[in-house]
Amino acid sequence: METIKSVFIHDETEENLQALNKKKQNRPKRRIQIMLIIIAILSSLIAIYFLSDISKVKSLKVTGNKYFNDKEILELADLSYDTRHLLLMPFINERKIEANELIKNVTIEKMMSGVVHIEVEEADIIGTYQENKKTYLLLGDGSSIEQDGKDYLQEALNAGLN
Repeated sequence: METIKSVFIHDETEENLQALNKKKQNRPKRRIQIMLIIIAILSSLIAIYFLSDISKVKSLKVTGNKYFNDKEILELADLSYDTRHLLLMPFINERKIEANELIKNVTIEKMMSGVVHIEVEEADIIGTYQENKKTYLLLGDGSSIEQDGKDYLQEALNAGLN
C-alpha cells in the first residue's frame, strides 16, 4: 500500500512541475502577443487620427505683409488647410518664405489648438529703375531685385511706391 501512495504523490508533484515549466515556456510567447496587440491598436489609432480632419490645420493667420497677400505667403510656405498640424515643422516653412528676396524675416508659431500664425517682415521698396531694358526694384538696404514679371513684384511696386 505504501508503494501506491508514493507513486500518486510522485505523479502529482511531477505533474505540477511540468505545468510550471510549461507556463514558464509560454510567458515570452504571451508577452510577444500582448505587445503585438498593443502595437496594432496604437497603429490603427494613429492611422485614424491622420486620416481624419482632426489632424489638419484649423486656422492660418498671416500678419505683417503689405506687398504679398496672404495666399502668396501661404504658397511660399507650402501651407494649406490640408496640412497636418503635427507634421508641420515651422523652421522649414520659415526658410521657404525667407528664400524670397522681398522677405526680411518670418516667424511661424504653431499653437496646440490647430492655429498657425505667420508673422512676416518684408523689405522696404524705395523705388524702381530701368537698366538694359529691365526693371529693377530698389530696396531700402541699397540692394536691388530684378522685376521678372511676377504678379507679386508688380503689386509690390504699386504698393511700395504709393
